[in-house]
Amino acid sequence: MLTPPPIISAKEDFNTCAVHHHIFYEDSNAKHGSNKSVGRFGRFSRKEVDRGFYRYSCEVDEWFPVPEKKIEQSFSCLANDDNLVYSIGGDLMTPRKLVQAFDYRTAAWMKLPDSLFSHWLFSRSCALNGKVYVYNEKDIEMFDYKAGKWQKLESPLRRNDSGRYLKLSSMKMSSYENMLWIIMADNKPKYPVAKVATYNFVSQEWNISRLQNREVNSLLEENRSYYDWDINDVITFEIKVS
Repeated sequence: MLTPPPIISAKEDFNTCAVHHHIFYEDSNAKHGSNKSVGRFGRFSRKEVDRGFYRYSCEVDEWFPVPEKKIEQSFSCLANDDNLVYSIGGDLMTPRKLVQAFDYRTAAWMKLPDSLFSHWLFSRSCALNGKVYVYNEKDIEMFDYKAGKWQKLESPLRRNDSGRYLKLSSMKMSSYENMLWIIMADNKPKYPVAKVATYNFVSQEWNISRLQNREVNSLLEENRSYYDWDINDVITFEIKVS
């Protein structure tokens, strides 16, 4: 059992990601006092607790405070590649396209080029082949750290004929077998609809398929909402169907 972080958010306004043997946890409500402390603060200062950003080392089973960012960000999206943790966008008090990255090896933050689209806490992200992909439920983009630039990808939600967005939400994004996977679902419990989009990097096109009702119902029978679905479960179902 892992040692819990110094604070546990009273709300679900937190984000996590992992780089190598390090887990990063950020509680965006920490400085607003909307958290429950776990015991005493111990060696953490009040300022570090209010910042609410920690790094967990699996090697020593211990949490460490992440240094203060160069520019303050709240309710940002956390993402990661092979070496860096990215803090992207934020709430109304934060530039929505601001991007900063933390290198745990040097314990330093760096300012990176702004994203093309606005992001915040609930934007989805994943890493694939050393690049970071971020999705804000309408637009998706990729950041190449070596090239130092963002690139837009066509959204799987956009209709080819009209350019309108499909009315789907509850998105989750992951990488699997060198492909991007996105779960899209609407929240009509009477008529559950779930679609899976996979991105072909050769043709630069999305392939969108609809999960069969039996797979959707199977997930719903586990008393989990769309927000609680594990993308690995959906990928497993999709592989079985195909």
